[in-house]
Amino acid sequence: MYSRLYTHILNHYSQIDHCASFHHIYTDSSLFGIFASFVPAASGISGGSTPGQILPHLIHQLSLLLYSPVPPDELKRAKNQLNSSLMMALESRAVEVEDLGRQVSFFLLFLCSMAPVFCLT
Repeated sequence: MYSRLYTHILNHYSQIDHCASFHHIYTDSSLFGIFASFVPAASGISGGSTPGQILPHLIHQLSLLLYSPVPPDELKRAKNQLNSSLMMALESRAVEVEDLGRQVSFFLLFLCSMAPVFCLT
């Protein structure tokens, strides 16, 4: 199973090399975006494109989300993919080290509040 960007953009426009979406979730907001890479027209390679030629295709894919209903099976697949990516992110070494750093930091704060003799300041 491929994403809509893969089936609707990469399969139909050979000048686009890569197209994907991204999202970042914060405590009070979030960010969603689409990015694409393509052969530039100034490269001298035939079939090159300009951002003005590629951008309408990407905007059209965003507008499809607004004006056409998403099939239930596709929505379920997207939710499963999001859940999977969040679970896999928890397994990354960077997240584990960040969690360990928070635990050590919290423990030092706790230790300083209970026994000031252990504090460095």
